[in-house]
Amino acid sequence: MARRDSSELRDKGDSLKSQDFKLAYDSGKKFIAHCFVLYVRKNDTGSYRLGITVTKKIGPAVKRNRCKRLLREVFRLNLVDLPHGKGADMVFNARKNLVSASFQEVQDEFRNLLGPIVANIK
Repeated sequence: MARRDSSELRDKGDSLKSQDFKLAYDSGKKFIAHCFVLYVRKNDTGSYRLGITVTKKIGPAVKRNRCKRLLREVFRLNLVDLPHGKGADMVFNARKNLVSASFQEVQDEFRNLLGPIVANIK
């Protein structure tokens, strides 16, 4: 299995646009975790695209940016566990609990959802 990392995301310029967020919310599968809500929708690009939403309800910019960094890193580290050759748009919505969560807690929550996510993508 070829190792994939976040550089693939940047190389292809695969960032989600506003309409992609809307499609993920409207027709994607919703996964609820303690620290975030994740919307997953299959796409035809053959790559995994990441979107992150952190509202001002979470706190000041420093806390919001930490939440985004945490989610981005969890996604990057677990990209290798997602099926190769498939593609999906993944939109994370941060919840208030994410501010006080450790990296390991967030990683564990995402890994617990990996099984259902992979089943949804196939």
